[in-house]
Amino acid sequence: MTLFKAVITSATRRHAEICDENLKLELGKLGSRSVSVCVGDNVICEKQKDEIIITKVENRKNIFKRSYQHKVKELAANLDHLFIVSAVGALFNTVFIDRVLAML
Repeated sequence: MTLFKAVITSATRRHAEICDENLKLELGKLGSRSVSVCVGDNVICEKQKDEIIITKVENRKNIFKRSYQHKVKELAANLDHLFIVSAVGALFNTVFIDRVLAML
């Protein structure tokens, strides 16, 4: 049993892709249903035989989330920079940019 730190690069309900300290991408499994992760989370992982278990999520510096239909979806954590990209011309919509900025 070996403990190590990693960053979440992709996540589903029960699994997450992690990037370890050596920049190696691996697939990890959430240790319990109470562990909730999103992209950018710093986590503590435990290597058991051929399986990686995500056991703990470290405190987040910040969180980028959106709400819809009385639910909240966490999109990313621990962001240093955020770039907003929008169409120009007929599809340009300042309301979208305002909504993103209001979430910050």
